[in-house]
Amino acid sequence: PYWSLRTRFQNYQTIDPLIAPADEPYERVPQLVFAGRWLGRHFGFDSTTELVNFDRDVGTTGWRLDATQEISMRFARSGMYLTPAVAWRQTNYWLDQPVQGDDTLDRGLPVASLDGGLRFERLAGEGGTWIQTLEPRLLYVNVPFEDQTELPVFDTIVPDFNLVQLFRKYQYVGPDRIADTDQLSFGVTT
Repeated sequence: PYWSLRTRFQNYQTIDPLIAPADEPYERVPQLVFAGRWLGRHFGFDSTTELVNFDRDVGTTGWRLDATQEISMRFARSGMYLTPAVAWRQTNYWLDQPVQGDDTLDRGLPVASLDGGLRFERLAGEGGTWIQTLEPRLLYVNVPFEDQTELPVFDTIVPDFNLVQLFRKYQYVGPDRIADTDQLSFGVTT
């Protein structure tokens, strides 16, 4: 119940002949992902580690190891919570045929966050047949700047903006780029 291990081999068939070989997606041969979450009464520890070999016929290929270790404290009462957290995100690369620079690269970044929310409920409708909620939420995230121009981009993208993206700690999906940020997100759902 506390951890999982996933292994996969992934390849893509490109059917559009106009896509240049340098723009085709990388194969993951293999990808190993370990994720664990251990929650106590007030403390939590989250660990995610991914090791993957990216391969294709053109450009830089190689291995990437990305690990995030996060410690959090949860203060919760009925209808409210506050969760401060600190994390360390470490990414290492071992590259074949790098475009420039070294064939071994790394990046380590601290991540601090404070997540809090409230939940208000009331009976609504005729005779109180359904429950209406009002849930304000606030998320503060701080990630310092680090120059990442030498790191390859294997599978990192900027996702479409939506409610889930508003409360993510990272701007990008994928570990090749970690955006520096000092941001406060606020939203209300009902």
